[in-house]
Amino acid sequence: QAGYVNFGLAIIGDDYSGGNIQYLYVEKPIVTRISPLCGPTSGYTQLAIEGKNFIYFGKSVASCIFGGVVSMPAVIMNETLMYCDTPSVLDKFGNNVNNIQNYTIDITLNGVDRYSTNKTFIYYTQPSLQSISPLLGPLVGGTNVTVQGNNFNNGCQITCRFATMEVPGNLTENGTIICRTPAVTCPGETIVQVSLNGQQYTSNQYAQDSTLFTYYEDPIIAYTNPNAFPMTGGSDLNIYGSGFLFSRNTTTNKDETKRIAYKCRFKDEKTGKIIAISNATQESPHKIVCKPPAVNDTTDQISVQISPDGI
Repeated sequence: QAGYVNFGLAIIGDDYSGGNIQYLYVEKPIVTRISPLCGPTSGYTQLAIEGKNFIYFGKSVASCIFGGVVSMPAVIMNETLMYCDTPSVLDKFGNNVNNIQNYTIDITLNGVDRYSTNKTFIYYTQPSLQSISPLLGPLVGGTNVTVQGNNFNNGCQITCRFATMEVPGNLTENGTIICRTPAVTCPGETIVQVSLNGQQYTSNQYAQDSTLFTYYEDPIIAYTNPNAFPMTGGSDLNIYGSGFLFSRNTTTNKDETKRIAYKCRFKDEKTGKIIAISNATQESPHKIVCKPPAVNDTTDQISVQISPDGI
């Protein structure tokens, strides 16, 4: 039974000393959950350990033991939550010379008694980003972005981060990560990062255009000219409006390295079917030109939409 008992020491017979000393029996700590259970070989993934009977015995006493040999300090927040960091498995040159891929996790609350958590922590090589596609999308979010890079395996909680906003990610069969952009209020470029454990993200120190996502305000179509076309299609359709970006971050700077490739989408209003998607040419901040498709019926009512990202 948990609780305090008197402690004494007798050298001869019943002559005990230390009668004012008490010894505390505690319930065995039980771990129900540890998160995350994966992290980079560089270590210092913060583990949140949940359970019960986490008793505080004093400063710098509790710890986590990895692989039965590596001890890392733990912080007990309350009787149901404690934290500790994972150790690095890299040498001073950054190499995993012992090829350590996982560690079992034990805990101790008093520095003496160890308890198994029955959990295993998986190490992975820190991933890196190469490119994202598409490179831009609307402020309302919801754009599915495909992230390409290296070392996207062994993840346990794949997450994408757009600036400071985190969203879930999914690993595809071809080794890319797909995540959906969150909504924002202001247009502009944001740094994209990924994490395999929802905590430690890829570096943004060398962020390039290929890994920056641009939010844009929806372009507004004022009118089109002409409004009727031959069934064979192919004539120029002039679309006038506002918000037609030349490049990823401005309406006026004709930056060819970031030039936006607009597309026109034609939809049959009777059936709701998309009948064609074609490339468009932007002639000014207020004019885009595209070519309507051929149709089978002169009574077809065809609507047109434009998209800076082709989605």
